[in-house]
Amino acid sequence: MGVHKIKGEDYYQCREVKAERDRLRLEVDAAEAAYLDGIFRTAERCAQIADEYASVEGVAQKIRDAIRAEFNV
Repeated sequence: MGVHKIKGEDYYQCREVKAERDRLRLEVDAAEAAYLDGIFRTAERCAQIADEYASVEGVAQKIRDAIRAEFNV
């Protein structure tokens, strides 16, 4: 496969196409990063909610245990 030289107007059109391709790649990369960031933030929030639930459930279990102990249930 040899090197093909592009002359005149074709050269500038080729450069424009390559520049547009590179710009679109950057846009896709940015969109992908934003999407993954959104997923990460959602996962963090889910973990936070799970921790909060575990904390509340732990308190509820202590209350149940205290009631059982108080009334010998």
